[in-house]
Amino acid sequence: MRRLLALTISLLLAACGGGSKSGGGGSASVATLSGFYWAVAITATTVTTDSETTWGSMIADGAGSIMPNTTSNDDGVVSMPLIFNNFDYEVDPNGEIRFLLGPTPVYRGRISDDGRYAVLSSLTAPRIIVISRREGTHSAASVVGSYQFAGAGFRTGPAAYFMSAAFDGVGMYSGQGTVNEAGSFDGGIILGTYAVTSGGGVDASVLGLAFEGGITGDGNLMLLGGGTGGGTNPQAWFLTRRPDAGGTNSLFSGSYYACGVETVLGTTDEAQGFWSVVRADGSGTFTMQGQTTGAGGVAPLSLSGTYSVAGNGVLTMDRAGLGENLSGAVSPDGRIAIASGGTTANSNPVMIVMFRR
Repeated sequence: MRRLLALTISLLLAACGGGSKSGGGGSASVATLSGFYWAVAITATTVTTDSETTWGSMIADGAGSIMPNTTSNDDGVVSMPLIFNNFDYEVDPNGEIRFLLGPTPVYRGRISDDGRYAVLSSLTAPRIIVISRREGTHSAASVVGSYQFAGAGFRTGPAAYFMSAAFDGVGMYSGQGTVNEAGSFDGGIILGTYAVTSGGGVDASVLGLAFEGGITGDGNLMLLGGGTGGGTNPQAWFLTRRPDAGGTNSLFSGSYYACGVETVLGTTDEAQGFWSVVRADGSGTFTMQGQTTGAGGVAPLSLSGTYSVAGNGVLTMDRAGLGENLSGAVSPDGRIAIASGGTTANSNPVMIVMFRR
């Protein structure tokens, strides 16, 4: 049976409470996760259930405690922003990070060596969290040029989106988009607006829905959650800026921390979240080693495949044996990669976010 990664959306940062804190040593420690972070979470879903997404921010004290401030869209019902009690986190020297509920880890993933990005997957549900540190001073001009969208959500079934657009730096974008909804496809021209605060907060319209989130200091990554209006289906979006020229396979090279969601289409539909280490060789092959969480609990993840990077930074990934090419992009510095799809008929809805260590 093919693997399906469904998409619902939920930032369960709130679920975490006290616990122990691990110390430093090596290249990473609790101090690596420090400062104000944008955060978006999604929950994978089966074909017959809809979704939730959560977005907002969290502040990490660099000593093992975090305070999230989040909003959720649960089946079209949008919550008021909620500030939750601090919860704890651990960081190992190799960059593994865990969020804790009491003494028990409930999320596991990896943080980049400089603490700018982290990806985590729930140990109890098909759910992932993506965070990026807020840095710099911004305006609409911080988001300009060619961007690729990878999205996850629920329409009448689980859906994954892959789109490309040009942002004009003053508040408008336009491009082309495609959605894989439970293995069937729809698409066309996309038009939208966006606004950026001086702190990097973003308000944007995507496919007619309102979203909120934030951008990284260099503008290469945008995290968005919504829709922020009641009665609209939950969606999560991850955008990376891509180069206009000069992309080659070597742009996607090295070890990346990754997380994603998938819905496995079949007689027994299965929702999964996962995190992994993706190793790209710079010449067109990659491996993924990590774990998945779904109805069957936590299981090892081990995949390989091929990829290509076009001159404009567009990334195509083929996970060997699954027959579901993914479409995405690599940022101009090669640090961020996203992919979603599949792009072939009857392929599973999948979305992946990757950060180079």
